[in-house]
This record gives sequence, C-alpha cells and structure tokens, in this order.
Amino acid sequence: MTTFSPAKTDSILDELEGIARKGDPDYRFYPYLFDAIEALIEPSGVALTTAQAPAMVLMKRGAVSDSDIAELNPQSGQRASQWHSCEIPRNNPSLVLAVRTTSEDSQQHTTRVRNLLNAFGELAEMRELVVESSRRSGLVRSVLPRTAEISSSTSLASADRIFVETFRESMQADRVALFDQCVMISCSGTSQIDPASQVVEHLEQVISSLSATSHPQWVERDNQAIPSDNQGVALCIPLVTLAQGPQNESLGDTPRDPKRDHYELPRFRLLIEWGSKVGVVDRVQGLAMVMPVIQQAWVQQRRWLSVPEKTRGHVLNRAGSDSKHMANRRSVFPRSLIALAVGCLVIGLAFIPYPLEISVEGVLEPVEQRFVHSPTDSLIDSLFVNDGDSVKLSQQLLQLVSPSLNIQIEEVLGQIRALDEKRDGLRIAVNQLSSNTADVASQIRLSSELKLIEAQRSQADDKLRFLEKERTDLLIRSPLDGVVIASDIERELRNRPLRRGETLFRVAATDGPWQLRLSIPDRESGYVEQKLREGPIAIRWGLESSAGHKQSATIDSVRSLWHPTRGAHRSAIASLTSEGMDHPALNATTYARIPCGDQPLWYIWSRPLVEYLQKRFWLPTRHSTAIKPDSKAPQR
Repeated sequence: MTTFSPAKTDSILDELEGIARKGDPDYRFYPYLFDAIEALIEPSGVALTTAQAPAMVLMKRGAVSDSDIAELNPQSGQRASQWHSCEIPRNNPSLVLAVRTTSEDSQQHTTRVRNLLNAFGELAEMRELVVESSRRSGLVRSVLPRTAEISSSTSLASADRIFVETFRESMQADRVALFDQCVMISCSGTSQIDPASQVVEHLEQVISSLSATSHPQWVERDNQAIPSDNQGVALCIPLVTLAQGPQNESLGDTPRDPKRDHYELPRFRLLIEWGSKVGVVDRVQGLAMVMPVIQQAWVQQRRWLSVPEKTRGHVLNRAGSDSKHMANRRSVFPRSLIALAVGCLVIGLAFIPYPLEISVEGVLEPVEQRFVHSPTDSLIDSLFVNDGDSVKLSQQLLQLVSPSLNIQIEEVLGQIRALDEKRDGLRIAVNQLSSNTADVASQIRLSSELKLIEAQRSQADDKLRFLEKERTDLLIRSPLDGVVIASDIERELRNRPLRRGETLFRVAATDGPWQLRLSIPDRESGYVEQKLREGPIAIRWGLESSAGHKQSATIDSVRSLWHPTRGAHRSAIASLTSEGMDHPALNATTYARIPCGDQPLWYIWSRPLVEYLQKRFWLPTRHSTAIKPDSKAPQR
C-alpha cells in the first residue's frame, strides 16, 4: 500500500483539471486518469463503462471480467462490495468510473478511495461538459447531409456504401465494414468486395468467432485475428432492422422485450476499427448520439429499395398525381379565398375615418409689437439704444437729421423774410396814398397786393410749422414699453441714408401675451378654413429646439399673404399664453399640427395624388373655399 501524499495528490488533480478545462484536445484525460488512479490507489482493477444497460467497457486495466461488468451496471441491484464507482455526469449519467479494491484494505483506505474517486468523477464531469458542445455540433453537421444521401440512394449497394462511409467519417475510424450474416457486403474505402481477399476472410472469421449476442462487443486489434502494425481496437455493433422501429438496442438505450420481437439475433453487424485507442471514449459516446439517426435512414431506405421496382414506380406515380391534384385544389380554392379576404380587409381599412392633420411651420412672437420707421429721407445723428435694450413709453431711441428738410425750412424762412419786406413796403405806400384822395385806383391796387402778400405769408407760416413738426419727429421715441429688437443697429443703420418709410427696428412687449404666426401653404389652406367655420381650432405645437415638449394653442383667424420665397400662402394667428414656457424666445422657429377633421384612410394615404388629379382634370374637391382676404372663426 502506498503512503498517502497530499502534495502528490494535489499535483495530479491540478494536472487533470488543466486538461479538462482545455477540452482535452489530445485525448489524454482518461489514460492519465487511469495512471493517476493506479498511482494513488493501487487498485486491483479499474474500468470505464457506459451507464446504459447492458454496460459496455470503454477502458479497463487490471483484473476486470465479464461478471464484473454485470455488477457495474447502475441498474443492477447486485454490486460487489470491493467495487467503488461514480457516475459521470451525476444529473444524467452516461459513463461509470469504477475502482476495485481488496477486501483487506482498511476503513481509512476505503474512505480515501471513495473521496479520490469522487474528485476524479468531478473532473471527468467537467471534461465531459467542455467537450460535449463541440462534439454534438460537429457530429450533427457532418451526419445530416450524409443521411440525406442515404435516403436518396437508388440501390442497396449504394445505400450500404454511404452508410459505412458515414460512420467512418463521423467516428474518425480507420475502417468500417458491414456484414450480412457474417458475410461482408460493404466496406469503407472501396466500392467492390473481393470475397477471396485475405483481409475480407480475416474480418469474416472475426465476426463468426464472436459470441452470438445482440449487444456490442469489443475486439482487440493487437491479437492475430486482425493483422495490424499498430495496437488498436474494433467495435462490433449488431444492427436492428425490425419493422416496429427502433430504439438503439445496440448502444444500450432500453432493453427489448423478447416476447415482442420475432427474431433471435440481428441479421446485420457493423465493425468499426480504430488504429489507436486514443480518443475512443469520446468517439463511442458520439456514436451513441448519431447511431439512431444514421441507422433509421439506412433501414428505411433498404426497406424501400427491397420493394420491386415496378411497385415503387406505381406508388411514386400515384403519390405524384395525388399531390399534384391536392396542390391544384389548394392553389385554386384557398388562394381565391385569401385574395378575397385580403381585398375585403383592405377596402374596410381604407374607409375607416382617421384624423387629418396638416403640419406647418411658424414663428413665436409677442402679440403687442410696433415697428419703428424713418419719417423722411434722413441720416442718423445720434443712437440712444442697442439691440435688446428695455425701453419705456416715449423714451428717446435715436435722433435723425435730414439735410433736405433743413434746406426746405431755410427756403421757407427766406420766403417769409421776403414777404415781410414786401408787405412792409406796400403798407408804407398805402399810407402815403391815403393822404392823396385823388389817386383812388392806386390805393385799390396796393391794397390788393397787400392782401395777396399776407395770404402768401400765411401759407408760408403753415408750411414752416409743418416742416418744423417733421424736424421734431426726427427724434424717434418708443411707442410702447418693451424691448428693442434689431440686428446689429450700429452696422446696419450708421453712416447710410435712410429712405422715407424704411423699417429701422421694432419694439416688442415681451412681458405681455404671445402668439404663433403660422405659415399655411395655399394648397392646404382650404382644409383649415373649412374647419375654422366650425369655430376656433385647437392645435398642438412645439419649438424646434425642444421637439419633445408639446403645447397647445388656438387658431382664430387666417389671412392671405404673399412672401417673396414662399409665394402665395395663408398666415394663421394662434393665440396662447406664456404658461408652460420658461423663457419664450422671440422669432423662435416652431412646428404645429392643425387638425382638420376626419377623412377616410385611403384619402389620407393618397392625398397628394388625389389633389394632383383634381387640378389636372378639374375634379370637385372635398372642401370648397371662397377666396377671401380674411377668414375668422364664427362668434359663439
């Protein structure tokens, strides 16, 4: 008995865990596991078997007999006391790892054996979980196309050849042969079987020498029965071809009931040979996974090909005609019903009333605002405010100077002085003639000229007062309390002549109520005006800078306008309050949706096309709008 060494045990377990976590690419795990068991436990026998009954030995060392294999069956109630085993994995066992100890071992040694066996079982379970996913996906991808080839084969020999080639490729075997009552009928790597060949004779002798059983059997390739340069192993699998269909008894799924079967031994046997025992454990587990699929396809195709060719042709023709007839019936009757149902559904949906909304753009502005204009042709003499300044009513904004107005005033003053001098002269002349009563005609003429001079003097005074008023108006004052709104006053207005009536800037009352000025395209205005006849229109609007914040407003009137870039359009004024707006931005760009009643869904979908056809062929519209300069909501 070896002396227990914790350091050695930990080193071996770490090595096994490293191999398991890497997925055991070189198939070293189980040989190394057996070496570790022999080094740490020194058992009289070690075996790795399948968990399904009847158990099949995948690896063994030491004294392991056939009776021992029966005892290792997990479903068997008779288990020798000297055997210690663990199932891998525990939740769904597929393998059994068993260790045989001697009856002379102490209780302490037995406990250590069980603990080590549990540790080895956990490492083996880790290894199986890592390998399982790659094994399953790879086998399925390689087997499914091959089963399709088996199902489409046209002869028994072709089906058998594809059958053995499928196993050779999926199991990575050196050779796979198929036997019918100990006679080779197909072999991988060749399309024809030579019964006189020495290899064929040896393989047939091997199959004949095996015990008559319906369970898989291992054949050691290192004996003289199968000549080979390398030590390897072969597996003989009986194939079930019963009509009741099959569970894969060959690999030990569920045992058959002899009373239900009408055979003694399977007719066909499959011999799979590997040149090396490395990796056989994984390949046999993969064989249990793909065997039912491949065997089922092969059995069904052999049954079909065993039917006389004439009968097969008759069945295929009848099946083809029946399927064509059924396809025609399905293609005519259901398609027409489906088309009718779809058409009715589309028509029904097309006439469902749906809200018609028109999307327009606009600007946000105060309700009370005044534009400041130049009263005459002038120049800026003094500028008292800048853009954004708050001003009060009648506050001075800027001082204009008009050279032409000053010239006109000087001319009028000159005329007044000339008239005054002339008037004074005439008065003196009239006074002198008054003493000479003989010259009455001269007195009348001078009196008439004096009255004319006085009338001209009165007109000159009126003109001077008018011009003086115009010069007084050159001092521009604020028309209301508000904020000066302009764009760079200094650069735009300084040092350039101003024309009479030219807009200089505006003053807006930003503390008062606000409104939306919406620009409605002329082609959309009919819907709005028709809806406006029913009363004010409640709309939803939002700022372009904060599109997610929806607000409400009410349209009260629409009027016609002309814009140099937009062309003919309607301007709608929507009233609102500053509630819900933290800091209203003057002239902020807005978007709005104006509800214009319900229209059929088909009209909303195809409205551009309908409007084009109405203009093209003079068709009546869904709304009739008289051309009015202004449209207002009726008073309520």
